[in-house]
Amino acid sequence: MRARGHLPDLTGLVLERTVDGDASVLAYDSTQWLPASPGAAGLFRSVVMNDSVAPTAGDTALWRTVASDTALDRFVGLARMRGWAAVSRAFPGDSTALFSIQLPRYRAVVPPMERLVLRALWRAAHRDVPGARTDVAAVMSIGERMFRREPPIGLMQGVRVLGYAVRAYTKLAAVTRDSVLTRRIQPVSEWLRLTPARFGRLLPTDPDDCALVAADSSLPLGYRVLALEMMGLAGHMRARALVFGLPSSLLARLTPFLEDPDPDIAWYAAAVKRQWEVFNHMSIRGRLRSWAL
Repeated sequence: MRARGHLPDLTGLVLERTVDGDASVLAYDSTQWLPASPGAAGLFRSVVMNDSVAPTAGDTALWRTVASDTALDRFVGLARMRGWAAVSRAFPGDSTALFSIQLPRYRAVVPPMERLVLRALWRAAHRDVPGARTDVAAVMSIGERMFRREPPIGLMQGVRVLGYAVRAYTKLAAVTRDSVLTRRIQPVSEWLRLTPARFGRLLPTDPDDCALVAADSSLPLGYRVLALEMMGLAGHMRARALVFGLPSSLLARLTPFLEDPDPDIAWYAAAVKRQWEVFNHMSIRGRLRSWAL
């Protein structure tokens, strides 16, 4: 899990975060979303994802339009922001009910990232290498923040965005014949082959081991919060818990996380605690029904 959860050094590949603000509006605030463009998505697939397909004249015209889209500068600005307050946006109000979490339409993150990559490659082809590197670094920065600070589903989307950035950097290095950049991006490319988004199967089933994972502050938020949930799931699966409820020892194991230095972990721990308390107040029939679901 540590091999998958620890990103390689991204120094020089991400934008420096110098602006106060919450960049998670990119995913959680629909006013930030760009309109979907099937044409731009198709162009991205042909130019970035499929090396064997050459752009047509129509593709080039569309590419030029994307490259001149100044709305993309907004997302470069978001990538420079220090904050990513996903958890406080995902839970409505002061709610700590785990099942009340409201995750955004993560697909909305994809179009601006695709278009930034296209603009970067256009700039590189037209000798604006600094502008190209800024655009790709913005994509890498957004992907990194999503990977580190989103719930599990958003973490998976962050890995996807990081993959876009790696492909863009690889193409940028080829266009500019930058061997240093080629070597610099190699560790990130190798890390992606570990499939960091597929971490659920690596989580232990023992509550004590889950607690160790949740306590590892070096791991991404998504890994840790899923481990918190698994602590209770492991207890739910035992016949004794279905009859008598979750034991007080399990609740005690959760207590330190309620005061975790990471406020997002503390918020999730409160939500998990609430879920466990609801489970314990159910009838035996209700517990059996919840286990079956």
